[in-house]
Parts: sequence; C-alpha cells; structure tokens
Amino acid sequence: MNIVALSAILFLLFEKRKRLKSQCLCAHLNVELRRNNLLNKINTSSSSSSLST
Repeated sequence: MNIVALSAILFLLFEKRKRLKSQCLCAHLNVELRRNNLLNKINTSSSSSSLST
C-alpha cells in the first residue's frame, strides 16, 4: 500500500471522526468561550476599579 492511499484513508477517517465530534466540540467551545468572557469581565472590572482608586 502506498503512502498516498494510506494518508487519504487516514484523512477520511479523521474527517468522519471530526464530524461526529464537532457537535460535542461546539458545545464545549461555547462553554469555554463563555468562561473566558466571564474571566475577562472580572479582570477588566477589577483592573478598572483598581485604576480608579
């Protein structure tokens, strides 16, 4: 079996797995983004309050 065929098969398998995982991954990324946004809000509010004092 040559390398091109092998890599093509691996690529297709990876794509299929990625498509199946993508729904879970999207939910996970949304949670991460929300947590990062909350952390950013906390950081900016604390830094702005420390600047005002």
